[in-house]
Amino acid sequence: NLQIVDTVVIVNGANAHDFGEAPTGDANDDNLVTLLDFSILSATFNAATDIRADFNGDGVVTLLDFSLLSTNFNTAGEVPGP
Repeated sequence: NLQIVDTVVIVNGANAHDFGEAPTGDANDDNLVTLLDFSILSATFNAATDIRADFNGDGVVTLLDFSLLSTNFNTAGEVPGP
C-alpha cells in the first residue's frame, strides 16, 4: 500500500482517526507504483508464491490484483513534511 500522511491531534481520553483506505499496488514497498511492481505481479501471476503482489489479500495473484495495480499505476504515496 502507498503511504498516507495525516495530522492527528491527540487529546486526553480515547482518540480515534480514520486514515481511509490506502491506495494499493506497491509490491516492492518503495512508496511508488511503477513498472517494478508490475514486474513482481507478472512474475507471480496465477500463483500464490509471492504475496507482495496479492493486493486484494485472497491468497493468489490474479486479474483482480492487476486491476488494483493499474488503477494506481504511476502514482506515489504521500511523504511526511518537515
